[in-house]
Amino acid sequence: MRDEIGYTVDYTMPWELRLFTLYWLIVTIILAVRSIKLAWQLWSVLTASRYDPKTVTPASLAALALRNKFMPQLAATEPESKELQSLIQQAGSSFRRKWELCFVQITAIKNMASLTVALSALAFVRLFMHRMSNITLAHGAVSAWQLQAITDEALITLFMGLTMYVAAYVVIGLCEGTLLRRKTAWNFYYGEANWSK
Repeated sequence: MRDEIGYTVDYTMPWELRLFTLYWLIVTIILAVRSIKLAWQLWSVLTASRYDPKTVTPASLAALALRNKFMPQLAATEPESKELQSLIQQAGSSFRRKWELCFVQITAIKNMASLTVALSALAFVRLFMHRMSNITLAHGAVSAWQLQAITDEALITLFMGLTMYVAAYVVIGLCEGTLLRRKTAWNFYYGEANWSK
């Protein structure tokens, strides 16, 4: 392709951009998988929608609590209330384990987002300097349109990094707030069960 000044432009995607694009695609897939896993753990509709004393176990009770599908009435009849209190006490460690695993996934997404932004800024600087040095060596000076083209190309990495960062923090905001609310509700039920012993 020939521009209006007379230079022949043979564009090849620089290795920095190709490498960052590959990294970005891998991180996008990982983020999608972790987001789906978190959504499944926190909002799955394929589990029992209410507490059933005939089928519930401590592990399933913890899963129901994590999905916000556990709304027992502790002021039920005395035998049911005692049985429920016992189940809540037994489910305490299971709930904490499930909750902490979810929080670890959120922390991993947060770290991944921060790393992606840092790498996108590094790729931007490296790509910009690489293109500038190549054009300076070839032509001695950089024209305004070449500077604009170099900047636009390098900005792709920043745009990709910021897009990933925003998407990750949308997921983090939704899941972190939900987890904290579920933990608060569980602490209430767990405290009531222990207090009523």
